[in-house]
Amino acid sequence: MIIDSSAVIAILLKEPGYERVRDRLAASQNAGIGAPTVVESSLVLCSRLGHAGKTLLARFLQEATSYFQDAYVRRRAAGGNAAYLPAR
Repeated sequence: MIIDSSAVIAILLKEPGYERVRDRLAASQNAGIGAPTVVESSLVLCSRLGHAGKTLLARFLQEATSYFQDAYVRRRAAGGNAAYLPAR
């Protein structure tokens, strides 16, 4: 799943329907976000929330990275493939 800026903004600002987006992201086996999407999300959040927007986005990215790395480790332990992250 590739995440776009509208999904990031919806989740972080709890816009209408964000639960569906959040749940689909959580159910995903893996997810990615492009650098341009991070920049766009940062611009939108900073324009709406000031510096707090940058902090909010950084926390989201950190938590999402940790979540998907943990899921990857669980898949590897269960004999899953290593198609997206290098083996540790």
